[in-house]
Amino acid sequence: MKSSQWMYVALFAALAISVQLAAQDNPNHQSTFTTFDAPGAGTGSYQGTYPFAINPEGAITGLYVDASNMYHGFLRDRDGTLTAFDPSGSIFTSPSGINLEGTITGSYCDVSFDCHGFVRDRHGTITTFDVPGVGTGYLLGTYPASINVEGAVSGCYTDANSVGHGFLRDRDGTFTTFDFWFAGQDDNQFRGSWWELKPRRKV
Repeated sequence: MKSSQWMYVALFAALAISVQLAAQDNPNHQSTFTTFDAPGAGTGSYQGTYPFAINPEGAITGLYVDASNMYHGFLRDRDGTLTAFDPSGSIFTSPSGINLEGTITGSYCDVSFDCHGFVRDRHGTITTFDVPGVGTGYLLGTYPASINVEGAVSGCYTDANSVGHGFLRDRDGTFTTFDFWFAGQDDNQFRGSWWELKPRRKV
């Protein structure tokens, strides 16, 4: 996905988070907006701070782009404390979900632009993973999308033929992969529903 497309997605996510955060802080639904920037965020075109997800406690995760156009993950606690993070070897960190416990999931790409999944617990420990059968190559890899309160992660992965599939990763690291029977099998087609994971492992 091009950088400009990432930014449009992030802007919509940021707006949704602002509305949700305002509702949490104002039970009478009198909207207020809080703006913030991750430490180290750049100020040039397509740089800056891009929130993607918020949990029921008001903790926000997302990415920021620095002055060198490097992508990093961040966590903003409800009290405003901001923490930057990257999995080891990452040149592009993209958090996508945070659960009630404050555990974050997302993807990152290494110097070869192979992409991998990660889980960051509330203490800052990061575990990286790849779905069995994932392809390697430019932007092929594992792309977590959401995490539930039990720590199960759902998302998609691309195989060696650039075909996408759905996956579920349980908290213990066990993987389940799946495809819908009517999904395509050509390059750049996805075969599964993976965007949102409900409690008790329902995708």
